[in-house]
Amino acid sequence: MVKSNEPRYENFQVYRVDGKNKFLEILSRSFEIGKVIFNFVEYDDTKAAGSRITQQIMIYMDFPRFRVFAHDMLSGRFAKLAEQKTNPLFQDLTGTSAQRLAAQNRAREDGKAESRKLTLSPAAKGFFLTAEAGPGEETETGLIKPTGSVERRVSVLIDPDHAKELVLTTLAAMDAYETAKETVRQFEAIRKARLNTSGKTA
Repeated sequence: MVKSNEPRYENFQVYRVDGKNKFLEILSRSFEIGKVIFNFVEYDDTKAAGSRITQQIMIYMDFPRFRVFAHDMLSGRFAKLAEQKTNPLFQDLTGTSAQRLAAQNRAREDGKAESRKLTLSPAAKGFFLTAEAGPGEETETGLIKPTGSVERRVSVLIDPDHAKELVLTTLAAMDAYETAKETVRQFEAIRKARLNTSGKTA
């Protein structure tokens, strides 16, 4: 397995798939807002440490959306669609509005939103998970749809067994996080109730 030269993600990594000079990792650092991160990275290991990343696209997927994605992978639905020559098998559109980019001091020169798209496509031995980023346009519903040419693209090949490992491992991490969160909530509720019963204020 190719080792990453970006240790800042180490404590958040749930699962990783490596390709030639690229990798996809699932990160848990946005679990607190109910999202799974697909972090696609392409790198050049001939460059100096700290400057090896040549492309990076981060896709944020809502928990419910990921659970549907996982179900379709585990049930064999994606494999069946692939046999029927369906392409793409799955697509998720996300992005960042122009206003939010400006607030983060990351405004694009063209003043547009940034579109990010995750697709799952059939491959000879498994699937391609691909992330694309480029100019976008915000719709009335808040969806960021692609407009213009793709500016960044990273595609990683994943075989069926590793695809199942990816979703199962991520589901387990999500469930553990939500269980811990609920445990803390219940503990705090009991603590406050006891304090109120004893005549104290929380």
